[in-house]
Formats: sequence, C-alpha cells, structure tokens
Amino acid sequence: LQSYWNYTADLLEPVSFAVSSDVFARSLIGADDSHLKTLDKSHKHGVFRGHIWCFVGTDGVVGELETVAYAYTKSWDATEVVDIFSSIDGFIQCDGYAGYSREIEDDDGGETRVVVPDDRRLGCGMHIRSKFHDALLTKDGRAAIPIKYFADLYLIEEECKNRQLSPDERLRERQQRSLPILDAFEDWVDTIHPKLLPKSPLRRATTYAINQREFFRRCFTDGRFEIDNGRTERRIRPYAVGRRGFLFTGSVRGGERLAIAYTLVDNCIILGINPHEYLVDVIARLESGWPMKRLSELTPANWLAQKPAQ
Repeated sequence: LQSYWNYTADLLEPVSFAVSSDVFARSLIGADDSHLKTLDKSHKHGVFRGHIWCFVGTDGVVGELETVAYAYTKSWDATEVVDIFSSIDGFIQCDGYAGYSREIEDDDGGETRVVVPDDRRLGCGMHIRSKFHDALLTKDGRAAIPIKYFADLYLIEEECKNRQLSPDERLRERQQRSLPILDAFEDWVDTIHPKLLPKSPLRRATTYAINQREFFRRCFTDGRFEIDNGRTERRIRPYAVGRRGFLFTGSVRGGERLAIAYTLVDNCIILGINPHEYLVDVIARLESGWPMKRLSELTPANWLAQKPAQ
C-alpha cells in the first residue's frame, strides 16, 4: 500500500506544482501553517516537528473562488520557507511570526531577501483580537474596550459582504466608517500601553497590536483586501483535524507527498469536483504518457472546464 501511495503521489507532483504556480500568481495570498510530526531515526528523539503550509490565493473579486496550495518544510525557520515565499509577487497576509521579517542571505552570498517584504505584507485582525480576548479571560475588564472596537469593525465587514459590494464600494465604506473606529482603537492602545505591567496579558496584546499596526492598517487601504487571514485558517483546519488520526508522517518525503495530495483534493472540494473521479482520470492520463506541455490542463480548475466539452 505504501508503494502505491508513493508512486501515485510522485506521479501527481507536477500537477500539484502547476496548481501552486497558479496560487502564487494571484494578487492576494494568505499563508498559514500547522505542525506535522515527522519520523527520523537519526534525530535525538526519533521524531522532529515539521510543518505543513497552506497558501490561499485570490484576486479580490467579489464571489471569486479561492485556489489553494500546500507545502511541507522540515522546520518553521525562515531559511526553510524563504524560497517558497520568494515565489509570491502579490500581497501576503499572515500572522505575527517574527521569521516573516527576517533577512536571509542567498546561498551564493549575494543579495539578502526578506521572507515577507514589509511593503507587501497584510496583518490579521483575528490574531490581534485574540490577544485581547486572552486578556479578557484573565478578568481584565479593560480588554472589553478593544474587543468592542473589533466587533464594530467586523460588523461593517459583514454588512459589506451581505450587500455584495464591489472592492471600490467596500473601500469607500471602510474609509467612511471603519477608519474612525481603527483610529480610536489605536489611540486607546497608545494611551494604555505605557501604563501596563510588562508581563501582563493586556500588555502582550497591546505590544502585538503595535507591532502589527502597519500591516493591519494596510488591510483598510484596498477594497480587495480582507481584514484577517480567516479564509486560510479555515482551509487548513481539515488538515489539523485529520492529523489527529494519522498522527505523523514517516519521512520528509512523506510530508511532501501529503502536501501534493492536499493541494489537489482541496481544490476539488472548493470546485465541487468528486476527488475520486478527478484523481482516477488524471492518474490514468499521466500513466498513459500525457505530454508535459499540456500539464496545466490537468489542474482541477482546467479539468472541470473541459467537462462540458467532453
């Protein structure tokens, strides 16, 4: 069974790369990760913490379907992920992981690269809000104030989606209604931050908010942008739930093969394609010597587009 899995995942890898190329070519890409235990006999404990990454691409068009790609890295370190993020030319929405701001020197000793350039980085309101929610759970009633600001911001976002506003219309709504709330939130953070104990939960929340201010505020400058990275977190959740069943992967290559399978199956789910029907057809074509120059025809979106003609 393992040999079947290995052979088939390797066969499908070029199609997965084609899907990833489409995702990375989008103007807006959300990025998130979740750990994956990886077996390794040479490691001190026989296992190390690998990571599965989820990338969700859109162009900010109302009603547009997402495209998604998965990748595996041996660690969370910036040196491991810089090559993946360097493939992205659009805006990248992510959390506050410090590694995103690291400068990595090229292997040839040339120029340095920042994993996620500051001028193309978008913040996540969900992560900022969660820090204040954690403070509220410690019975610090002051945290209720920023929670209310976020509730008001998300109410405006919900109204925009319910009215199916275009990006330009949503931008006008944000300029008129959201920015005054955001300004009030930032003023409150700046006022209370110096008064807080350094290790208090509320101080950690305000510190995170200040560090993410530039990136979060940028979300309100373009109607195509979302104010959080929720769609990426929603896409990676099935993987995190499934991981409770399979527990680990047997090797680095096993993690990479898992990312291949998730990339193709998850796009089938988004498009309403039966994954079994798609995979059987695509595997048969690849085994029959499908020409590499027509590889893009086998991605889930293009495969679905051919169905009416067939």
